[in-house]
This record gives sequence, C-alpha cells and structure tokens, in this order.
Amino acid sequence: MINVLTLDETLKDQENLVSLCRDRELVTSEVFAPNDYYGNATILKMYADLPQSYSLKVVIPHAISFSMTQTTKPEAEFPLPIVFCYPSYRKKTFEEKTRKFVINSSCPFLYLVDLLAEHSSPNRVGTIFFPSHSTHHVEARYDVNQVAEKLLALDPKYRPITICLYWKDVISGVHESYSRYGFNVVSAGHVYDPLFQFRFYHLCSLYKYSASNELTSSMFFSIAAGCNFLFIDQINTKYLADEDTLKRDRPIIPVALETELKSVFKVERDFVTEEQNKLTRFFLGAEHKMTPSEMRMHFLLAEILDKAGYLRFHNTTLVLSPWLTRVLTRLRRQILDIVKFYYTPTRRK
Repeated sequence: MINVLTLDETLKDQENLVSLCRDRELVTSEVFAPNDYYGNATILKMYADLPQSYSLKVVIPHAISFSMTQTTKPEAEFPLPIVFCYPSYRKKTFEEKTRKFVINSSCPFLYLVDLLAEHSSPNRVGTIFFPSHSTHHVEARYDVNQVAEKLLALDPKYRPITICLYWKDVISGVHESYSRYGFNVVSAGHVYDPLFQFRFYHLCSLYKYSASNELTSSMFFSIAAGCNFLFIDQINTKYLADEDTLKRDRPIIPVALETELKSVFKVERDFVTEEQNKLTRFFLGAEHKMTPSEMRMHFLLAEILDKAGYLRFHNTTLVLSPWLTRVLTRLRRQILDIVKFYYTPTRRK
C-alpha cells in the first residue's frame, strides 16, 4: 500500500539528496515495467481506486513526447492491447506503428494534481529551476557557471532560486557545483521511485515561478502545479551518447514547434497567459481526462482484450493478436489480477 506523500515528507527527503537519488532496481507489479517510471502506474491505480498490486493491461507512455513520428520499441511491441496516448497528435503515430487500440488520455500528472487537491499550498515565493538533465544512457553536459550567471542576473522578484536536479546528475555530483554558488538544491528522486511525481508537485508548490533552459515535461508539470514558467534561452547543453541512443532518448523537436514554445514561454510575466495555459492543457491531454469510473472501464476493457485476444485494423489489414503467448508468459498473474480488479473497498466516481 502506497500512501499519498506530504509536503513535510518531501522536505524531509531533501536532507540527504545522495540517498534519495541513489541508483536502484525498479520494483513494480506492472507486467510492462516501464508503466511505473516516475510512478505513473502507481498514480493511475490510486486515482482509479485499484490495488497497487494489480497489473495494468495498458501501455502508459512515461513522458510527454514532442515527436510526431517516433515511438519507443517497448511501447510499440510489448504485447498489451491498449496504449494511452498523450498528447493527442501522437494518436496517428501509435496507430501506424503498433497493433494496439489507441485511446486518447491525459498525462498521469494531471490525475496526481487531483489526488493532491485537498493538500494546502504554502505561500509561494521565488523560483524552482530545472536545468538540462542526464538520463540512464545520456549525459547532459553544460557550464554550471553560465547557468548560475543567468539565474543571478534575473530580476530580484525571482529569488530565492532553488535548483531541482534529476537523480542522475545528483549521482554525478552536479549538485555540489550549484551549492558552491549558494543555491539550495533539491530533487524529486529516482526515475524508479513511485513517489517521484508527488515530490515534484510538492516542491513546485513552494514557488511562484518555475524555469528551465530545456523544453521538457517539467515546464508543463510545473504550470499544472501552480507555477508561472519562464524559459531561459542561450544556455548551451551537449548531450553525450551514441547516435542510436540519442535518437531514441532525445528525439528532435520539430523546428516550428520549438520556435513556438520558446517564444510563448520566454517572456517574463507574473501570470500564466491564455496561450501558455492552452499549450499546457494540450500537451498534458487535459481535454481527454477521465473520471475514476471511466478509467476503470478502460482498464477492464484492456483486461478482457488481454485475455481473449483482439482484432483491429493495421495498415488496412485485419489482424488477430493471439492471447496464448501472453497467457503462457504471465500465467501466474492472470486469475489473481482479475480478482484484484474487482476488489476495492471504496470506489471513486
């Protein structure tokens, strides 16, 4: 059982960043393990009032993708019948590159915001800054001195400024460079930590502004968490990895989209504009947000399709995706999952 993380617990976690961000194995009940990167599956099961031990039979993209054409191989090929799609322009890509039913949905972070709606927000002051970050397989390298100079040159209304680092960069010691400039440094934790997004929300709740030198999910998440976002341009970052890894982990943002996002978000304002709010809602898939009961119905549909096999059109051809391989590889979970699906002490509508 996973309880909702509080702000006080989040702040307590910051007392030892190295321990919070330590590398670890992914511990999840999900049959498709990437579903629980950043605790995505944890959030959806909590929102839908399902046991955490239940294994979803849908694919959940782990982050917002700006690519119009790319899907990851695991998301496309793992034998599950449904993929939740966000933003909506990704629907065509999933339909062309997978044999799954594609259902427009919202980013799990929006459901987390609902789960934490009753938690009181403190008085917001200052800025939380999300620098370019490394991943498991890609190193982000930039000049911390340049970033510090940019941040310290901002209008005093943005102070104090806190740096929020990705777990990989804490492990690499980047936090020490920021600390030498006097910045407070925090982190939401490891990508495999089911409470990652809870911490992210609580950390954002302390600040009036959020900022970054990179176009990532954090800009939209922080706005959804109540911050006014500022894009800080002209900070050069090199991403180091082999060519195939870069194509997979850092797909190129279409030039027109990159230009639009930078122009909309790099202007200093004390409020979220209508255009910023519209883009945020679009990329988070807000218009396709489900109620808890609607989400359970989609999970039940996925459960049925997963057990029985399913038919769908793929490139104009009617395709049967057989159930036998899935049942044989996951036999131990089949009956137990169905029982768990129907057992919940309290249902949210």
